[in-house]
Amino acid sequence: MAETLEPQPLAKNDSGRDYFWNRLRWRAVASLLPRGRDFTLLDVGAGAGLVGEYLAKEFPRAVYRFVEPDSTLRQALRKRYGAKFDDSDRSGLTHADVVTLLDVLEHQPDDTEFLDELARQMRDGALLLITVPAHPTLWSSWDRELGHLRRYTLDSLGAVLAGAPLEVSEVSYLFPGMLPFALLRYIQLRDQPGGPTPDVQKAFPTLPRLLNLFLYTFGLPAVWARMLMPSGTCLFAVARKKAVAREAQPARAAPAD
Repeated sequence: MAETLEPQPLAKNDSGRDYFWNRLRWRAVASLLPRGRDFTLLDVGAGAGLVGEYLAKEFPRAVYRFVEPDSTLRQALRKRYGAKFDDSDRSGLTHADVVTLLDVLEHQPDDTEFLDELARQMRDGALLLITVPAHPTLWSSWDRELGHLRRYTLDSLGAVLAGAPLEVSEVSYLFPGMLPFALLRYIQLRDQPGGPTPDVQKAFPTLPRLLNLFLYTFGLPAVWARMLMPSGTCLFAVARKKAVAREAQPARAAPAD
């Protein structure tokens, strides 16, 4: 179980809907979303589209749009939510109120360039919510099999954020209770020649209902108190797109008499 407690970011399995890890990550996201008014959320790297399900249930006035490069997942999302909500050309970045980038940056060959380009397309003042795996020292073949290119520290994620036109208000840890399991996973699957290869299809293990509920309930206080958490298996960043200064237009000459 140690190597399967954190789910695969692009899981094709709808069973992840009730999985404690996804629900806890959503609680962190939901705590920043505007209540009682209309808004549009653009989910970049939407995967199985679980954010859209959570959003519809808790924020009925919100509009969910998605970007998903995987063709199989994208077709499933178009079928579930409608083709008109497919923003795979990223045109929706110019008007979305909230952009989520959940476990996506670690898959990008150049994360700094990727985030800078995305942020520059966002509208001024839009909210950006990011999660990434934490602690490079926990790197194992599990990360490699999931397509991760890196795990982050507070400093390395801060450096990526600093390269984009963003005003950062929070960088905190999530899932402190998962650190013992992550350490055990590292010991079992540390990336070395001849080491075991994890089965990424088991990213969503079938946990007993009471255990799943316990892990969710146990992890919930740490989500609310995340700014006080000294560590965790995931980093959560909150930022807003800075207003881009417009070039001053030359003053028009007064008409001649």
